[in-house]
Amino acid sequence: MTCNCFMSLSLSIAVIMATALASEIRRPVCDVAQPALGNSIPLQGCAPDSEVAMTVRTLSHGRYQDQQKAVGRLKAEAGRSTLCRKQVIASLMSAMDQPKVDLTAGTPQFFLWHYGTQVLGELQATEALDLLIANFDRHDGSGFPFNHYPALGGAIIMGEIALPRLQTALRENPDRFTRRLTVFCIALIGGRSAHQILRQALEGETDPCVASCIQASITAFKNKRRPHHISDEQRTTWYATFLCNGE
Repeated sequence: MTCNCFMSLSLSIAVIMATALASEIRRPVCDVAQPALGNSIPLQGCAPDSEVAMTVRTLSHGRYQDQQKAVGRLKAEAGRSTLCRKQVIASLMSAMDQPKVDLTAGTPQFFLWHYGTQVLGELQATEALDLLIANFDRHDGSGFPFNHYPALGGAIIMGEIALPRLQTALRENPDRFTRRLTVFCIALIGGRSAHQILRQALEGETDPCVASCIQASITAFKNKRRPHHISDEQRTTWYATFLCNGE
């Protein structure tokens, strides 16, 4: 009985945290690769590349207040024009796309990914989806719940615009854990298209764990109040499916 109560409590906490894919943690103390500065001549109407790169660097090294300001500056800069948006996205991706990503909580790369994925998601930067999907399995040292995986948050924040690339990953990615996390993203994005993608994927999925996650998502979409989205009544059961008996 005690074990069951503990498991129920753990899952309840995980469900609450599933919708909060960012957390506030103290500033880092070590170094991280800087984004490429590119051409020092500013794009028309945009800040110089070096200035954007320094703002990106603040995400890794600044105090909490400075990091929040940097997030705001990057989003404001991206909103100036299509060219400025591309500049911000390119600078973020250049900084984040490193051969050895260490997202252990408190490292500069953790903060870069923590805030960088938030900005990419809010900018609906679909050009960054391949980078995010390739790092779906990177977490801050806590493998569960999934709010500890920053790349998932970026994809989910993008919403339905991310679904085509996620569908491709679910169909073609050879790594079953990545496919499991892809199902998680698709299910949390929700909507008619997400529902259809999961139904199609279930027919060809060979991994039992991934298939069970897909089926649990389809079942949880039977939501009269908000069709094609995870119902509140099903959320705990749905989330628990992704544990796959500890696999």
